[in-house]
Amino acid sequence: MSTLLDVQQVLKGTDAPQPAEAKLAAAIKQAIQANTAVTIYDLHVLVDGGSVTLTGRCNSYHVKKQAQGVAMTVPGCVDLTNDIEVIDVTA
Repeated sequence: MSTLLDVQQVLKGTDAPQPAEAKLAAAIKQAIQANTAVTIYDLHVLVDGGSVTLTGRCNSYHVKKQAQGVAMTVPGCVDLTNDIEVIDVTA
C-alpha cells in the first residue's frame, strides 16, 4: 500500500501524465487506429486536462481530418490541436 502512495506522490510532482489523462490518451489513440482507413505513422496523443494534441504523419489531408473527427468523439476530449503532418509518400 505504501508503494502505491509513493508512486502517486511522485506523479504529482512531475510532468508525467495523470492516470485520467493517460486513459484518455490511450482511448483516443485506440479509436483513431480502429476508425481510420490508413495508418498514421508515429501517432502520439498528448493530453493536458481536456486539451488534446495529435502528432504523427499520414499520406492525406482526409486522413488527418478523419483522425481529428474520431478524437473529438471520445468523451473527455474538450479541445483538440491536430499537428499530424501530411507527407508525400510518392517522393
